[in-house]
Amino acid sequence: MGIQGRGHGNLWEPVLQAYRTLRAKGPTYLFADVEEMTNYDSRLRTELTAGFLPDRARFAAFHVLLRSKLVAMGVSVANLTLGGIAKTTTERRQFKQLLDACLFDNRVVGFSSGVLDSLRTHAAAADS
Repeated sequence: MGIQGRGHGNLWEPVLQAYRTLRAKGPTYLFADVEEMTNYDSRLRTELTAGFLPDRARFAAFHVLLRSKLVAMGVSVANLTLGGIAKTTTERRQFKQLLDACLFDNRVVGFSSGVLDSLRTHAAAADS
């Protein structure tokens, strides 16, 4: 999951819809690249927290890349409710290493953290 700019309140719906399609079996690994998210509507945080809460025991990893102190505060509040499952970093390189290690450990082929940079490039091009 990746969000840039303002995290609008209604964004929780497509995020949870996508999440619900993935949680059918096995442990859940979630990586959120919100490094470019500068602000958010509180509804985004509360709805995502409520959506993840019933499954928190199934989370094997929940890593969040962020930069904004406001977003960090929101993640921290959500993490209290979720029982401390979210781990945050402000280091993109570390986030990508964690993602690549998770993909390797789970034998996922044809995908790497390099896609994050590709998506970022496409988003920047779309904004121009």
